Amino acid sequence: MKNILKENINLLEEHPGFISLKKLCLEKYANRPLVVPIGYNEKDNVYMNLEKVHGLFVGGTTGSGKSVFLDSIIISLMLKNKPSDVKFLFLDPKKIELGEYDGINYINSKRKKSISNSKSGFNALINILSFMDKRIKELRNNNIKDIKQYNKIYNNRWPHIFIVIDESSQLMQIDKAEEVITKILDFGKPIGIHVLLATNSYLKRFYDTKFIKHFKYRMSFDMSSREQADYIEIDGANLLKTNGNALIKCPNDEVYNIISPFVSDKEIMRVVSKLGKKKD
Repeated sequence: MKNILKENINLLEEHPGFISLKKLCLEKYANRPLVVPIGYNEKDNVYMNLEKVHGLFVGGTTGSGKSVFLDSIIISLMLKNKPSDVKFLFLDPKKIELGEYDGINYINSKRKKSISNSKSGFNALINILSFMDKRIKELRNNNIKDIKQYNKIYNNRWPHIFIVIDESSQLMQIDKAEEVITKILDFGKPIGIHVLLATNSYLKRFYDTKFIKHFKYRMSFDMSSREQADYIEIDGANLLKTNGNALIKCPNDEVYNIISPFVSDKEIMRVVSKLGKKKD
């Protein structure tokens, strides 16, 4: 896996004055395919093992850095994994961000496109539930505990699937959307299904507190108000005024203050062009 990263890392650039994704990718955990850099704090670089993160809720006002953060995770995973190892389902109801990945072999659909229609996005999530049932039955029938054990035994390896939902408030207005995503969060852990859900909207209007608490990892860029910060239960999220500055709350209630990595549109296009159409 380290060789895959070494082959691809030159697709990224150094960015003086920013936290460079290239530098963070090279520094640690290069041989761990699902460990990605999420930023820098005053003590050290900070990494997240997505093998253990099956739900990440990301809040923040427009322009605060959350979409660039999602890009950094997507690009990191593409640099370190083949399409047979990682797949994405992109839901982008506001047609703002995720269309730049259209056509890549990493997308978990025949059309290889992000989904911009909320109803179609909801139907795709329903299909994920059916897909999950098949994986769970396969594990149960073979007395296997999780995807990691399955992939060690069988040559027909299962890819980890990352459901990335940017600007999610429109999707959340669909009846039972919360219920479906909650089921994915509750049962996706052993079978390699992950949800990264982002929003810049007023939380109380679209997200129930019980729903947010299903995300064991929560991340906040500037939340604009104390009320918003309290709702996501991250103290100080209303005080983050620097672009890219975020707080991450983990299951043990520990909170990390980080500056997230920067990746440019030019770098994204370069990675998509070089790796996106590449077959295993």
